[in-house]
Amino acid sequence: MPTTTETNKAIERRFVEEFWNENKLDSVEDFYAADYRRHDPNTPDVSAGPEGVREVAAVLRAAFPDVRLQIEDMLAEGDLVATRWTATSTHLGEFEGIAPTGKRLEVSGISITRFVNGKITDEWVSWDAAGLLKTIGGDSK
Repeated sequence: MPTTTETNKAIERRFVEEFWNENKLDSVEDFYAADYRRHDPNTPDVSAGPEGVREVAAVLRAAFPDVRLQIEDMLAEGDLVATRWTATSTHLGEFEGIAPTGKRLEVSGISITRFVNGKITDEWVSWDAAGLLKTIGGDSK
């Protein structure tokens, strides 16, 4: 029988593949707890629960509809899984007031997720938002 850490890593891998890469946005409840909280300075006003995940995905999918995530590394201990990932996409919709440029981009990030009973309850996300804005011609403050 797999360990809890291995089970959590498998859930995280499945989430990335189904939700992001296969665009199965309706699967969000399969992965996120009702009281989920996102901790990401780039998206500070996101709602709690699966609705917050939908909000982030809607904004990103509108601007970058072909987004794909590649898991680079994954580590787990206890109820936490740390995932280093790379997202690739094309800027095909408005993002942060920037009109579509058609530019291909690559953004790296790290997510640390906490699991309780097989569901994500907290997620700390750090990604290169400044690099993304610079690539598409926005202000990278």
